[in-house]
Amino acid sequence: MTLCADPMELDEQERQFWAQAGPVKREQEPRRDVLHQTEQSKRQRLAPQDRNKGKGKGTKGKGKGKQGLPSPPSANPVTGYTNGFGSHPPNPWTQTQDLQPLGGQDPDWMEYRMNRLSQLVLRQEQIISAIRQDLVLYLFVRSGPEGMVPVLCDAAEKWRKMKEEEPEKITYSLKLMLFKQLLITLHQRLTNMIADEDALAKAKNLNWIDDQKHWKHLTWNPSKQCLEVDNSVRPIPAEDLLAQLVQMRKAVTEETLVRFKSMRKLTTEVTSDWIQFQICMSLRPEGGAMWSTLNQWIGQASWHTLGCRLRRDRPNYDTLVQEAVLRLIFHNPSNLCYLHSTIYALLWTILQARLHDAYVSPPPQALTMLCPPITATPNCPIQVLHSVPWLMLLQAWPSVHRQHDAAELLQYLLPRFSHSGFNGGWEARNFVPGGIVTLDTGPTQAPIPIALPAGPSLELQAAIDGWSAQVTARYALLTPSPMLCIQLQRFTNAEGVMRRDTRPLVVASTTVRMPLFTGLHTMQVRYVHYQVVAVQLHYGATPDMGHYRTILRGQPLFGAEKWWITDDSCTAKPVSTEHDDNIYIVWLRQVLPPGA
Repeated sequence: MTLCADPMELDEQERQFWAQAGPVKREQEPRRDVLHQTEQSKRQRLAPQDRNKGKGKGTKGKGKGKQGLPSPPSANPVTGYTNGFGSHPPNPWTQTQDLQPLGGQDPDWMEYRMNRLSQLVLRQEQIISAIRQDLVLYLFVRSGPEGMVPVLCDAAEKWRKMKEEEPEKITYSLKLMLFKQLLITLHQRLTNMIADEDALAKAKNLNWIDDQKHWKHLTWNPSKQCLEVDNSVRPIPAEDLLAQLVQMRKAVTEETLVRFKSMRKLTTEVTSDWIQFQICMSLRPEGGAMWSTLNQWIGQASWHTLGCRLRRDRPNYDTLVQEAVLRLIFHNPSNLCYLHSTIYALLWTILQARLHDAYVSPPPQALTMLCPPITATPNCPIQVLHSVPWLMLLQAWPSVHRQHDAAELLQYLLPRFSHSGFNGGWEARNFVPGGIVTLDTGPTQAPIPIALPAGPSLELQAAIDGWSAQVTARYALLTPSPMLCIQLQRFTNAEGVMRRDTRPLVVASTTVRMPLFTGLHTMQVRYVHYQVVAVQLHYGATPDMGHYRTILRGQPLFGAEKWWITDDSCTAKPVSTEHDDNIYIVWLRQVLPPGA
């Protein structure tokens, strides 16, 4: 590694670690980190405590221990407070008028208490999530030989050898050394780019830097699916950015940097496109300036020189609700499997989309009210039709206890929920002598019917491409809806005989592309990326007979690379993907394209 040492002002340990940088100018001023550690150690000195203070007087005390508690009315009852969040007596352990046997005469006592406990846990999770907004940042590092992963792996290996062979020469922790390596490499890349006219011209073409050598800020445009210049943020001159990097590297300490670590094992043989690092800063005053600087670097185009991007911790919809979905148990007194399967898929899709995108609206109350409280005890089976909101929703649905086509149920339910995540539509267009004409249209608040292409097996992307590029018309979305539902047309009615396509569907682990018209009067399309979240399985000869189940697919922020299958009268169970020939309805959520 070749570093420009003079403008970077390396301290003694940094010279030891990056000794190959050549002669380095010595600092004339006392080291800031030594002064800071000295001042910190002074502040941590505590005044001696009086060890005799607070000692009891043994058997000479004048407590009222002889009074005791009255005997309970029954043998070995469990007791607890029943006044909820009301006022407490000054000494609750010596007074018994507020104590009763748990549950008392009320059979709903335990259910009420567990609901209140679940609410408390959810509020606590929301508060913790809010605190993380002022503590945690995430750095996404692109894998590959040109990225930062090999550099950080080499730095970690060098740190390990120095710790084993010459531990007295370096006291920095691994997290501090890797963070400094990141800043030094970024400083070096920016310095070399400014000096290289070809690299500078390429950066200008990519909208990273302007003619005055000021680094721009970029922001993601979800509607256009591309990065755009954020004109609301003033570009940073290259000299100022280099100075900020030096100041950040000199100011970071063990106390201010709580955590800098890869979210998975760091190795040069990673197969994923991006490696996620968590940066956790301290709440101490010394960390305030660093936190402010790091927040100013969010969206900085200079990170692209390392193949990195920085963002804050997003306010997530707590994952306890997802866990509650996996604990759902539906009681099926008749033929309601089509309804239960749809509830599983719809609720899971909305929750996962909201977990990954804070702008997605919460699920309808009729769905969330079905989630049981998070307890260690098994949940009781739920009868959906005992819920008043669901009775009102299904009052116009004919013969609810008779088996129905789940796709028809979705055409009925989604418009009534009016969830903004499904707003949008699709069109079929074609050329005519006078221009372009719309041949067909449909809303995304209903399953998009897609015919299956010919071949021995089916691929989801191939089916989508075949739907888009038909001989008679061009099919595409009008707006990029956050969530989509696709109905695979496995059933055909030929001469009054219902036939089912039993070919297996290959659901790839990567994203699928959905076409999107670029304008109102054009045939040109661009592509929006979606990820499979859930699939509804159908077993039977016709869609209104047989049995329905749902496979729930985990996403990066909850249940990554895991699959669960649901059924009546039991909770979701882990499963592999051997049910591909029964996939009937596919649920998708919008994701960023690879490399964005």
